[in-house]
Amino acid sequence: MTPIQKQHAAMTAALVAGYVASVLLSFVLSRAGAQTSTIWTASGFLVGSLILLTRRWRVIAVTTSLCAQVFASFAVGDGWVRAVIGPLGVLFEAGLAAWLAVRYCEVRARRLTLRRLTLLMVGAVVPATIVGSTAGALINMAILRQTFAAGWLLWATNTGLGMAIVLPALLLLVRYEQYKEFRRGWVESAGLVIGVCGVALAVYLQSGLPLHFVIFPTLTLVAFRLGPPGTAVAGFCVATICLVCAVEGHGPGMLVTSMSAAARMRLTEVILATAIFTSLATADAVAEQLRVRRLLIDHDRSARAARRRARLDAQRSTPDRRARAA
Repeated sequence: MTPIQKQHAAMTAALVAGYVASVLLSFVLSRAGAQTSTIWTASGFLVGSLILLTRRWRVIAVTTSLCAQVFASFAVGDGWVRAVIGPLGVLFEAGLAAWLAVRYCEVRARRLTLRRLTLLMVGAVVPATIVGSTAGALINMAILRQTFAAGWLLWATNTGLGMAIVLPALLLLVRYEQYKEFRRGWVESAGLVIGVCGVALAVYLQSGLPLHFVIFPTLTLVAFRLGPPGTAVAGFCVATICLVCAVEGHGPGMLVTSMSAAARMRLTEVILATAIFTSLATADAVAEQLRVRRLLIDHDRSARAARRRARLDAQRSTPDRRARAA
């Protein structure tokens, strides 16, 4: 196996593992005693597989992921209709999002700027969520006897926010080498991510103080030190921790007693999505500033080197002119 094939195999394994872990987490939280359904981050991993992998590895990743979801669905007690149709609905939505992202949103560019990430959200995730949620609502009407409006809202918030949180993290993580100005030691990188996760746990394991705002400055610190890739990864970790705690009935959202459990969950998801995209915008602005600074420094060095070469050439040509004049 060549190094490129090993790289594709490792990426495929990581994406499939992320998808399976997301499915299991969502099933455990939403169907094993939790009061409300949780976010569906698996769609983000499936869209990442369709965008990042070549044809052969893409087929392997998608087939393995969906088969694992079918088996997991059977394991939690779903009937065969729901176990089979559910993954097909996820595939339809993820496939539409991936096609829009590749065709219109420049997701395969060398660097993903804030403009491209915003275009990805507006031009791929939102339309795919609208269309996919319509199909998902029809599936829920047929299988769960749920109203169309309730099914559409449930599918849209769960899958849409799941893609919005996971997909930027994946696309930026594979471009880590493009952000050389944010290369830090592994001790600092791990310490920052672990610290942010610790803050998230401290905020969401209590329900007595409205400490949502603490997430914003911690992610901003990561944005300045680790850039867009590190911010995306830290944001994904924070979202996972906070959403698990919220589903289990913890966190500042529990203070809003006038809202239902589902509404408090949606509020938490919106706050986390806002924190992640705010920190990504900050990281992108810092990265662009550092890139421009590096380009200016390189240009200045090149100009100085060119002037030095011109002076040396002039000094070498002066004796020759004098000799010819003599």
